[in-house]
Amino acid sequence: MIIGLDGADWAILRPYMAAGELPTLAKLCAEGCHGTMRSTVPPVTPCAWSTLFTGVNPGKHGVFDFVRSRCGGEVQLTSGASRKAPTIWQLANEAGLSCGVLNAPWTYPPEELDGYVISGMGTPRFGEEMACPRSLFADIQELVGEYAIEPTKELWFRQNPRAENIDDEIEKLTTVAKWLLRERPTDVFMMVFLITDLVQHGFLGNKRLASVSGKVIEDTVLYMYKLVDAAVGEIMAAGGTDVPVMVLSDHGGAAFQRFVNMDAVFRELGLLRLKSSGGLGGRLRQRAWGLGYRVKAALPARMLTRLRAAGQKARQAVVAEKQHVAGLEIDWARTAAVPMPSFGMIRLNVKGRDEAGIIAPGAGYEAACEEIVEALVGYRDRADGRAVFSEVLRGRDIYTGPHVAEGPDLIAIPAGTRFHLYSPQSFADKALNALRPPIMNADPTYTGTHSYEGIIVGKGGIFGHGELAECSLQDVAPSLLAALGVPIPAYMDGHVVEGLLDREFTAANPPMYDNERKLEEQATEENDFAGYSEEEAAVVEQRLKDLGYL
Repeated sequence: MIIGLDGADWAILRPYMAAGELPTLAKLCAEGCHGTMRSTVPPVTPCAWSTLFTGVNPGKHGVFDFVRSRCGGEVQLTSGASRKAPTIWQLANEAGLSCGVLNAPWTYPPEELDGYVISGMGTPRFGEEMACPRSLFADIQELVGEYAIEPTKELWFRQNPRAENIDDEIEKLTTVAKWLLRERPTDVFMMVFLITDLVQHGFLGNKRLASVSGKVIEDTVLYMYKLVDAAVGEIMAAGGTDVPVMVLSDHGGAAFQRFVNMDAVFRELGLLRLKSSGGLGGRLRQRAWGLGYRVKAALPARMLTRLRAAGQKARQAVVAEKQHVAGLEIDWARTAAVPMPSFGMIRLNVKGRDEAGIIAPGAGYEAACEEIVEALVGYRDRADGRAVFSEVLRGRDIYTGPHVAEGPDLIAIPAGTRFHLYSPQSFADKALNALRPPIMNADPTYTGTHSYEGIIVGKGGIFGHGELAECSLQDVAPSLLAALGVPIPAYMDGHVVEGLLDREFTAANPPMYDNERKLEEQATEENDFAGYSEEEAAVVEQRLKDLGYL
């Protein structure tokens, strides 16, 4: 049994465990093994979970972000269909083991298995297409009515936050998991709680939350984890007391203080240029738009929270303002590079590769990379003179495989968790975003970011005891295959985590390797929208925007 807690971090969990607030996790750690698990670079959800599922780095599985984009071209939403490497459950199925997968991110469209897949984050709607076989959906609907595949923006402090939303979503997903374990037992069961990450985003730096009854929750993150801890205990009991269990996360979480608007930073550094066909009036409206955001940045948090209560009216005003900033767009003929949506990834505008390319491959590309690295490393927060970026890495130095060119050319690493790097998805929104201030205080409705260190816990039968050496996400798949007695493909980048499996078990069942199985050697140009219809893609994009990911 594998239970994912998206975004779980020992820095958050350990104080709660020490205080006796999370007895299930504390018992798992005391009776089994536990350690810190390094996430992907950067620690973005689709990339991280895809690495965990496949045992290979993003350059081999091809999923780097929520979207894939080329400068001046179409922005494509990624999906489970974008993944180019077999998953744990596919390999286990081939070895004759049945598998059940519930609510795992980026598993839409669900694939046919000996077992089932009920897709998670990235699923367009709560409907029969989320389940394979589809007949499972009617059972789930009868059992719980409906649950949020991605907990709603109302839960995430956007409009009308309530503690009852947290209770409801955890209870429903737990009910589905227990029913599946009883009625549709499989050799391998995997599920993911996404709500752990989403509550951290909204409440790590802003802890208080009121319930409908008026009760004030002083620590919303603790409130949520106590419910999840109890749910894990219930799910384990439903699976059987002798079933080995692994609890893990795809990355960690931390509170941050400052938003870094990557588009505005790039505009300030002369790397991203804008043009407007709106004439003098358009330019004046653009300046007014930027001034409005500078005024907002100077407002105290309490006033921003009150303004947020305007909810729908505020969003309508934003849409109206966008329409007033006439003709604003990126000037691709003078733009060297653009930030990608998530966590500091950067795409250079390269001739022959990107539709609007201006940078020559070879020496021109190398010189542009060096210029951007130097500019970003030297960039400072005007508020206190602190460095914003600790380093800027090359994609080719981090990733290997046939899909490296589809990923970022550079990855800017923030200087600690004080900063959260942000850039919208669409190029039109990027142009508008570039007029806002480059660095602002965190919005009181969004104060948690991702960190690089997640968790791994194993307990029962096949698992060892004590603290593990640090491992990485790509080590999960080969370790689980070894535990299941399934040959580990030699193309996997990960290794079996030392100490995770019991020594006696490993001595009697040494890991087996498959040296014949290969991954595809060439990158494919297929459209990543293949996993979605145009209507479905629009729904998923809007939901990711509502949740602050795009």
